[in-house]
Parts: sequence; structure tokens; C-alpha cells
Amino acid sequence: MGSASAGDALRNINDWSATARSAPVVPQRKATDEFGSLTFNEEVQRARLPKDVFRALRRAIAHGEALEPSVADILASALKDWAVEHGATHYTHWFQPLTGIT
Repeated sequence: MGSASAGDALRNINDWSATARSAPVVPQRKATDEFGSLTFNEEVQRARLPKDVFRALRRAIAHGEALEPSVADILASALKDWAVEHGATHYTHWFQPLTGIT
């Protein structure tokens, strides 16, 4: 590259100031629009689970009833399918100690 080309390049770089550029327009979204949007919530459960499985799950949540193994298997499969459809590639158990200290 000749000195004239290098000089032109440097002038163009100097002329291209931060104020001359505009930031991309990003649509503003409220945090409440995003928070909890990717959860296997009651609405998703109702849509994806057979009625008897959904009812058994709601009873377990509301009253602490145990789930039958067959119901738990159907629930786990539906939850896994939903998660994979939303981009999940891995799964882990996360245990938070309930010591009452925190």
C-alpha cells in the first residue's frame, strides 16, 4: 500500500467519529415480558400433558400427593421434549439447601 493510500485510510478512520455512527435500534422490552417466559408453567402443562396427568400433577403441587411412577414418566418425557424444543442440550439436578440460614 502506497503512502497516499495509507494517508487516505488514516484520514477516513479519523473522519469516522463515534458521533457520526448511530447505535442500532433495539426494541425495548420490559423485564416482565422476559422473566419466566421459558418455564414449564401451568399453561404449558395444560397444553402438553394428558388431562389425567395434568390433574395428578396439580394435586401433587397443591396437596403434596405423591405421583404414580407412570404419571411421573409421562411428565418427565413431556418436560424433556418441551425443554429440547426450547434449546436445552443438557440437564442437571440443582439442590439448594433449605437450612433456614439464607
